[in-house]
Amino acid sequence: MKRIARDDVATPYAKCIICRTGTRSHVLEKAKYSEFTSEEIIDESDAYSSKQWEEIEEIVKFQLEEDAIVMCHKCWVKKEIEFVRFTNNRFEEWKKSPIENAQNIAALVKSMNYYKFTKGKAHEATRAQILELVKILKEEIK
Repeated sequence: MKRIARDDVATPYAKCIICRTGTRSHVLEKAKYSEFTSEEIIDESDAYSSKQWEEIEEIVKFQLEEDAIVMCHKCWVKKEIEFVRFTNNRFEEWKKSPIENAQNIAALVKSMNYYKFTKGKAHEATRAQILELVKILKEEIK
């Protein structure tokens, strides 16, 4: 059965992937739902009617299959600080030899997008460093 992520509903509470507290602060991956149809009686004749009838309608329903992958704000901030520190420590080294560190740079970009570290003024410098690394790497590959 096909699993879908729904944008029309709020993320249900789930446990933080690090400290296991209930949260929905930072949604890393949305919850997955399976879709199914159900028949429901929307109108029917009364019990004493000589001619029995009922009106049935097919309704699409969703069932939660996989919880969302979430991180509480406290753990997210720790991860963010760790990410910025790691980027700052490795930036000059990776800038000098981007080809040898291509996998590391790709992992850095993937982490930045997965944890959504790109938002906010605090990340502008770090984001600029990462974009510079990507630009240098692309130029080296050409």
